[in-house]
Amino acid sequence: MPSVEEELAQRLARGEEVVLATVIKLDGKPPSRAGAKLLMSRTAELAGTLGCSEFDSAALNDAAAIAASGTPQLRTYKHELGSIDAYLEPHATVPTLVVFAATGAGTASSVADADYVAAGATTGTASEALGSDLVLKVRAPHGDELAQLKRGASIIGLLDPFD
Repeated sequence: MPSVEEELAQRLARGEEVVLATVIKLDGKPPSRAGAKLLMSRTAELAGTLGCSEFDSAALNDAAAIAASGTPQLRTYKHELGSIDAYLEPHATVPTLVVFAATGAGTASSVADADYVAAGATTGTASEALGSDLVLKVRAPHGDELAQLKRGASIIGLLDPFD
């Protein structure tokens, strides 16, 4: 089983949004230790623990708001044996840009599919390209293409050189 730090590195490498909670102070004799860590995300299992289920549950309840704020925060969690101060640090997803070109898209301008691939793009069907979050079209999309656009997609360009 990987350490919390190794799990954090793996999740960040996969582009996951996570919140890391670290115990920085103990008051009394809570079931925890300084340096205890809990890694939380919306999509994966918890990794580590702050010492007990009460602390883990309280941190998990705070994690979504802290992730949304994008700002690290200090929280105090109480237990009948004492309390802990935990530093909750959000790690946002890193935006990725995947360039996807419809097969044959550059033929009219003498750009072969292999040239797109050599530049780092992925090629596929026009339907796959239209299913992206961000679409750049040289010509305005027609009715069939509009129906294939992903809900919430943005279209930029519309550089129709023949109109």
